[in-house]
Amino acid sequence: MTITDFLLARIAEDEEALKRGYDVRATFAALSRHTLNERVPGFLWRTPEAVAAYMREISEQATALDAADRERRKAECEAKRRLIELAATCDVPSIELALAEVYVDHPDYDEAWRV
Repeated sequence: MTITDFLLARIAEDEEALKRGYDVRATFAALSRHTLNERVPGFLWRTPEAVAAYMREISEQATALDAADRERRKAECEAKRRLIELAATCDVPSIELALAEVYVDHPDYDEAWRV
């Protein structure tokens, strides 16, 4: 496997993860009231209406942050593809070597790529 193939496969994995998505609301709803009480003192002592409003507010904020993060990660994947093309066009392998460093723990990473 070439370093280019390796990087394009990692980018494809990142893009696939973005397509699958991440349901912030479901994750937030799965938090126990006990956990929330540890993070927000007095949480258990609030009225049910206040608890529901608080959970809605946090869920909406998390969903907005998730959407912004997804857009940033999509742009990052595209930028990495452009850098790989640039490295090939300009014959600058150090660009790909630098990009590959973040995947050093991946089983397909080749130690020969380490800078």
